[in-house]
Amino acid sequence: MARRAPTVVALCACAVLLLLLALQLDMRVLSTSGAPRLLPWQDANALSDSIIAERLSRRRQRILDSCREYENDTTITDGRIPSGQYQVGSVLWLQIPQAGSTTVTTLLLRKIFNKASLTCKSAWRCDNILWEYRAARQDSQTPAAEQQIASSTMNMPPGEGGSLLVVRDPVSRLVSAYVEKVLEGDDLGLWIQIRQDPNPGMKEANWTSPPTFREFAKFVIWRSNAGRVLDDHWETQEALSEVCSRDYQYIMQAESLWEELPFVARQLGLERFIYEPLTADFQSSYDPAEMWKQLTEEQREELENIYAMDKILFGS
Repeated sequence: MARRAPTVVALCACAVLLLLLALQLDMRVLSTSGAPRLLPWQDANALSDSIIAERLSRRRQRILDSCREYENDTTITDGRIPSGQYQVGSVLWLQIPQAGSTTVTTLLLRKIFNKASLTCKSAWRCDNILWEYRAARQDSQTPAAEQQIASSTMNMPPGEGGSLLVVRDPVSRLVSAYVEKVLEGDDLGLWIQIRQDPNPGMKEANWTSPPTFREFAKFVIWRSNAGRVLDDHWETQEALSEVCSRDYQYIMQAESLWEELPFVARQLGLERFIYEPLTADFQSSYDPAEMWKQLTEEQREELENIYAMDKILFGS
């Protein structure tokens, strides 16, 4: 049985102190209003723990079997830490943008600041707070020590922690990335990046307004075919998570997040932070199936090829 590294709590406390004092955290993006309410996971329609546990076990085994079948071993040999990896106490989370990341970010920030009613008023700014926490934490220890702590928390006894990954059907995730990160708001300036990219296939695009979904798909396909690095919001989940070389203890599906989260949170020792609301209202009225129909047959085939492994591993 893996033992919790004795320095985890001390390092986390040090990192939080550094974050609050040295980085002058802007707490205005967080709020704590009203009395917190438990999520209604124990109502008459809630699935039992045994059903959820069996579902998660089957999903984990199916992913491992698929990786072996397709010989998709992406084992890391250079000792680097994945860019989306966050260690909060004994919880290790690999962030996949557009796959329940705001919900998990809120949950982990509640643990960091020990405030069960904390909510995020800005998804991307709360992401920045968690990023600053990680940076402060990593500054306080060596990469080797961070790797050791991560390894020790990949698999933990129920209720004490463990590793978490949330995935999503690749078509739904691609549409979500386009709608939330390019079409609406674009807090990260991704549309500006697309406009500045020297893409010869996009010369005819309407640069005075955000691209259509067909134009966006053309951009993603061109970047992939040219061997360019894709933005994390539409990079393949298989590549971001390195799931074929890392045996995550809990793998949730974004499409069934609210069914699975209460059980998983209890296993991770986060039960007392599962209160409403966990996220702001980031729901979209765009139907992924209808958006997919807007693409040409050739584009659909190209994207199916790009996200083929994601569909095999994470398709809902």
